[in-house]
Amino acid sequence: FVSSVTIPYTVMEIGAFSFLDASALTTVSFTGSSNLKHIRPYAFHNAESLSSIILPEGLLTIELYSFRMTNLSSIIIPASVTDIGTSAFESCANLVSVTITHGSVLETIGNHAFASTKFDYIDLPNTLTTIGQFAFSNNYYLSSIVIPDSVTYVGLKAFYYNLSLNIYVMHSSKPAGWNADWNFDSNPVEWGVGEVSTNNNTKIVLLSDDTWAILTVIFKDETTLVIPTTINTKVVSSISKGALSRMNNLVNLTIPFVGSGYDAEGADALFGYIFGGVTYTGGTLTRQYYNVSDYKNYFVPTTLYSVTVQNASNISYGAFYNCATLGWVYLNEGISYVGENAFKSCSLVTIYSGDLSEPVTWHENWNPDSRPVNWGVV
Repeated sequence: FVSSVTIPYTVMEIGAFSFLDASALTTVSFTGSSNLKHIRPYAFHNAESLSSIILPEGLLTIELYSFRMTNLSSIIIPASVTDIGTSAFESCANLVSVTITHGSVLETIGNHAFASTKFDYIDLPNTLTTIGQFAFSNNYYLSSIVIPDSVTYVGLKAFYYNLSLNIYVMHSSKPAGWNADWNFDSNPVEWGVGEVSTNNNTKIVLLSDDTWAILTVIFKDETTLVIPTTINTKVVSSISKGALSRMNNLVNLTIPFVGSGYDAEGADALFGYIFGGVTYTGGTLTRQYYNVSDYKNYFVPTTLYSVTVQNASNISYGAFYNCATLGWVYLNEGISYVGENAFKSCSLVTIYSGDLSEPVTWHENWNPDSRPVNWGVV
C-alpha cells in the first residue's frame, strides 16, 4: 500500500515486475544524479494510480509494458533513451502530453507503444528509424505528426483509428521498407515536408510547395491566438484538423481563412475543423452543416467570443453554422463569395466586414437569420 517511492541514485535498473499492480502507488522520484539505465518489462504495469514520474537523463530503455495502464497525464522522454518498447505506454487513458527531449537519440518506438492514449501532438526526433505496428493507434486526439526521413520502417496500422490525424512525411514518397498498410485508414498525408519549426505559440512545418502548415498550438491555455497569413514571407496555407483542440480558455482568435485552407471544401471548410471532432473539457458540441443534409460535429471552445478572418477569398456553405457562442466575426475586405447559411443559427453574433457594402456575388441567404452587419470596418 505504498503511495510514494524514491529510487536511490545507485540503482541502475528497475527490474521486471517490480511495481506490477501496485495500485496505491502515485509518485516515483529519484535521488541525486540518478544512474538509472533501464526500466525492465512490466515494471509499473497496471500501477493504476501512478500519476507522477520524472524519468532521469541517462536512461537508455523503457521496455515492454513498463507503464501500461498507469494514470500518467504527461511524460518527458529523456534525450538519452534509445528504445521505447512494445506497449510501454499503451492504455494510459489520461496521457495527454508526451515530450521527447531536444537532442534525443531515440531509435525505436515499439508495437502499440502509445496506443489508446490521448495526446494530440508529439515531436519525433531525426534519429528515429522504427515505428512499430499499431504504435499510435486508437488515439482520437492525435491531430498531426511529422515522420522524419530517418524512419525506415513503419509497421502495420501504426496510426489505426486516429480519427483526426494529419500525417506529414519528410520522405518524398513511401519508403520500400514501410508496411503496405502503415496508413490503413488513409489519413491525409503530405509528402516531402521540411523540419518542424516553432512560431510564437504554434508548431509549424514547411510543405513541399514552400508554404506553411500549422500543426498544433503549444500552450493550450492562452486566451488569444493569432495565426498569421505569412511567416518569414512564406504563406500559411493550411491548418491541421484539431490543431486548436483543447484551447478551452480561448477568447479571441485571428485566422487567415476558415477551415483547413484557402481551397478547402465540404466539411474541411467549416470553422470547427481546426478544433476537431473529439470532445474535450470546455468544448461545445457544434453540429455544422456543409450542405443541406450533411454535417460534421466539431467542438468549439465555449469561451470563444471573437473571430477575425484576415485573408479569405471565399467562405463556404455553413462555415459558421451553429456557432452559437460567438459574439462577433470580422470578415476581411475582398471576399468574393460567402455561401448559403454561412451564419445560420449564430444567435449572438454581430458581423463586421471590410467591404463597404454587401457584394452582389454573395449568396442571398448567407446571413439567413439577419444577424446585424457593420460594413466598411477596417
